[in-house]
Amino acid sequence: ISREETLVVAYLEIRKGDERRGIDFLERARSGGLETPRQVLAASLCYSLLGHPEEALSLVRESAVKGIDSPSIYEELGSAGTVLGDSLLAQWAWERLRDMGQETSECLFFLASSELGQGDQAKGMATLTRSIQLDPKNGRALLLMGNLRHRLGQLEMAREILIRSTRSPETAAEANRELAKVCRTLRLDSEAREAESRARSGRP
Repeated sequence: ISREETLVVAYLEIRKGDERRGIDFLERARSGGLETPRQVLAASLCYSLLGHPEEALSLVRESAVKGIDSPSIYEELGSAGTVLGDSLLAQWAWERLRDMGQETSECLFFLASSELGQGDQAKGMATLTRSIQLDPKNGRALLLMGNLRHRLGQLEMAREILIRSTRSPETAAEANRELAKVCRTLRLDSEAREAESRARSGRP
């Protein structure tokens, strides 16, 4: 089988819990050298799944030095790292994508969350605003911004942003719960009840 197919098999073996067999396929693929961004991505994800984000980062860095570099690698690596809960890998990939001037809404949402988590509210808010500008329908970014506006006491702004977030299936329930709290504070009781009802039913 081809090198790319070998890496896919390695990834699937690791995912299903057979790490020894997965590592065997991974080492077999790496022994011949990785030649394309797709191969580098696949091998990096294998190391991330194995709990070795440092090895994944090292592999991508080595490949970049050799000229095997592409914004799509960092975008997919960032997305995968986020899904897998590998924050080290995701953070590095998203920062690299931003450094290349190729940031996406998802990329900026992750970086904004990180900046806010480190206590840098001004920078986090600015990054989050940019994320929403790139994708005005990014439900997670809208929900986070709505929550922040609520905490800052900017209730009308929070309400407007949360209404937009309720239109995203991914965030509808949570956004409606937060919207209900904002509406209660604004004494918009009927709107609050409607939001609570939608939150319970799972409707946007």
